[in-house]
Amino acid sequence: MRVTYSKLVKYAEENRYYQLLRKGSKVQILFTPTFPEAESHGEGENIRVCMYGNLQGDQLIIDRVEVDVDGRVSPKSSEDAEYIYSPWLRFIEENY
Repeated sequence: MRVTYSKLVKYAEENRYYQLLRKGSKVQILFTPTFPEAESHGEGENIRVCMYGNLQGDQLIIDRVEVDVDGRVSPKSSEDAEYIYSPWLRFIEENY
């Protein structure tokens, strides 16, 4: 998965549920899903998504996604991550 980093930064600045951490070319995206396509929320579960990627120019290449549900971290397969999060990344590309 990929997204234009400058567009992602603008999106994160406008949406308080998103945090970007950058160290050199490595970027971490942290957020609590607020849209139904991202993750289904169980009753009382605290869900946090962590995406990890590397910058290549202004493109962020996301190569790993983990979901933390009440302290239990589990990786998403690349296929599942693509299916779940690609519409959101496309939204950012088209609107920011």
